[in-house]
Amino acid sequence: MNKKLIDIFFKMVRISSESGEEKEFISYLKDLFTKELKAKCNIDNYGNLIVKIPAKNTTRTEPVLFGLHADTVKPGKNIEPILKDGIIRSKGETILGADDKAG
Repeated sequence: MNKKLIDIFFKMVRISSESGEEKEFISYLKDLFTKELKAKCNIDNYGNLIVKIPAKNTTRTEPVLFGLHADTVKPGKNIEPILKDGIIRSKGETILGADDKAG
């Protein structure tokens, strides 16, 4: 398993983002995409994160769009992910937050 990817995932699910409370998580994503992907990011008036990632292949000119949601169902606060035997689970008192939390 990719340690960096697991570390990022653990950070993501530990940020509470129940419906209506996604602001901190959106801010984390904005910082992550800006740093890791050199993306141009904007948060609109409705709290949506718009991300433009520069193309690596300059022969392709058509944009690609992904639409995702950042919120989770309850109980989604104080999530404690656990990696055991190659499987990521929550500690058991909450959801894991992997239902589509930003992808």
